Amino acid sequence: MKNTSELEAFVSAWNREAERTLQLLESLPRDQYDFRPITPLILEKEPAMFRFLSMIVAIASLGFTMSAGAAWAGESPAKALDSRFLKAFNANDLEAIVACYADDAVIYPPDTFMAKGKEAIRGSFREFLNQFKISNATISDATYLDMGDRSVGWGIVEFTMTPSAGGEAMPKKGRFTSVSEKRNGKWVFISDHASLPMGPSTP
Repeated sequence: MKNTSELEAFVSAWNREAERTLQLLESLPRDQYDFRPITPLILEKEPAMFRFLSMIVAIASLGFTMSAGAAWAGESPAKALDSRFLKAFNANDLEAIVACYADDAVIYPPDTFMAKGKEAIRGSFREFLNQFKISNATISDATYLDMGDRSVGWGIVEFTMTPSAGGEAMPKKGRFTSVSEKRNGKWVFISDHASLPMGPSTP
């Protein structure tokens, strides 16, 4: 099956929302709305019409934005990047993990405040992988909003941590929000925020 290009998806979403806008306009009672051709003079003398038209444009624009995002979500390159990260994470492959990030990327991992730049990111993951062996990493309930050469993704991440020094395996379930970008023909993370739910506070 031929993949839908971004331009084709954009045009399809545009046409779909244009049709919905026309249906909305045609559903309005003609004895309550003025359908004269719009001129600057009419808008100046009748500001209520201007407000009404602004509302219609806002509704149509919102619908188009949501529809366009949904049209691209099924084939999001950010989803492929997440799959590449999961493969490296499950293999405990430090360099393959780091290769998923841009040179100037920033991450906000659950165990430290921030790591900025590829070397800092490498150090953060190296310390983590020295302490634990990772397995069964998966992503679920993910949403991707693509905007040309940039994408935002969020969802649920689950994995198992087993202490390298020995001990019981610990399943973890957290949240992630990431921003990815196409750089030199390759998709990479430019920001990645992962968090785990906080335990109950002690009185």
